[in-house]
Amino acid sequence: MSSAKKDLRDQPRPILDTPSPSVKRGKIATARFIAETAHAVAIYQPGEGDVLYITFNSENERAKGLGFSGDRLLRRLGRPAIGIMSTVANWYPKTAMASILAAAQAVIGEGEFSHVICFGHGMGGYGALRFAAELQAEVAIAFSPITTIDPGQTSVPNKFWPRIDPSFRSGMPLEPRHIAQRNYVIYDQHSHHDRWHANRLAAFPAMERVLFPMIGHETLAAFGEEDDVMGVIDALMAGEPKRARRCIRGARNRSASYHERLSEVLAGRGLAEAAAKTALFAAELQPEAHRIRRRMMPLIWISSRMGWWAAAKRRRQSPSWSAGRAKPQLTLGSASDWPARGDRRASGWRRKWRRRRPIASICNGPATFAPS
Repeated sequence: MSSAKKDLRDQPRPILDTPSPSVKRGKIATARFIAETAHAVAIYQPGEGDVLYITFNSENERAKGLGFSGDRLLRRLGRPAIGIMSTVANWYPKTAMASILAAAQAVIGEGEFSHVICFGHGMGGYGALRFAAELQAEVAIAFSPITTIDPGQTSVPNKFWPRIDPSFRSGMPLEPRHIAQRNYVIYDQHSHHDRWHANRLAAFPAMERVLFPMIGHETLAAFGEEDDVMGVIDALMAGEPKRARRCIRGARNRSASYHERLSEVLAGRGLAEAAAKTALFAAELQPEAHRIRRRMMPLIWISSRMGWWAAAKRRRQSPSWSAGRAKPQLTLGSASDWPARGDRRASGWRRKWRRRRPIASICNGPATFAPS
């Protein structure tokens, strides 16, 4: 290779601001900005079909270029989409979303869309429910939504509320008039925080809960394959929650996050062998297998020695174990029954006797029992 070609190869290549276009049936779709403010941006990605997908970013995502939540999947499938991305975790304040909603409504009015669907995770789940009616959405899907971060309404700790401008805090509470015609909440019922938000939404009309157990808060990231996510969304769009639950069960069985969490539960119950096998299976499903092995093996080693203690403690605290059992009511003997404290041999004998004899043997007479 000549030195000239080598120098050209070593030069940095220009970074394109637009993602690579998707090609479907000979048509090219390129994303573009339709609204941009200091607090959020709206990106329109054209495609084929009469269903428009509107996505909202989570609290851990930020606006960066023309990328948005779910853009790669929707671009590969060639489906039209609008991505709403916040610049910070601000829970989409109403006063800052006016221009964003106006631009999205203009796209909906100009396009020939028979259905509009909103979805998002966490903060994005709140946005999908909060602006569904204004975006004329027929269906809204919220993955582990965080419906509020106001300390006056929830005891769940969060770090985002102090960072939000006080002028933007008005109009944030979610109300029934904000949601779509059909709404679905996908969450893990074993997660305390997500369960609290889902129970809060249970009183809303046209709200159905879809369980995704043993996953935690990251219900959207738990899908190992992107097609599984679209299978759930399409099933809920068609009004078939049973089919969506079947897709979730299939995705859960192929998810490393599910098996990693299941391994932690088995380790906590003292089932070291089953926990080790589950952790190794999770390592096979996930490329970074060494991370799971390093994280799980010490826990499994400790649980094999401490799991029996936790299980015994749970049994003692359970009502079925303590119901009907009798507790001894003991009365200690007088001081004259004990060996003299000044006698060394008596003191040593007393310590040895305390270790080996039950407490009932130092009582005056037999112990009396009474039901608890």
